[in-house]
Amino acid sequence: KTKTLQKPMDNPYKIWTCPTYYPDSVVTGSTKKSLAKFWAGVGALERQGDGYAEVVLTPKQLEAAEFSWEQIDIAGLPGTNFHRVRVLS
Repeated sequence: KTKTLQKPMDNPYKIWTCPTYYPDSVVTGSTKKSLAKFWAGVGALERQGDGYAEVVLTPKQLEAAEFSWEQIDIAGLPGTNFHRVRVLS
């Protein structure tokens, strides 16, 4: 923290964004394995052992990607947009 930044940091009308996680900020960066920012890409899952890793694909990467749509239910995450995800082949 510096004196120059302290005043804007304390402003309750500011919404802080950052490419990595910081308390009280909106994370705008991509996942650890992705180069695309969330607002310029589409989310997918990549098989990793017996689990999945999050990835974000640019429109160009999505055109070239081979994936399947899979039904996935995540406890506590309702809504029609959260029951079907792309899984990279």
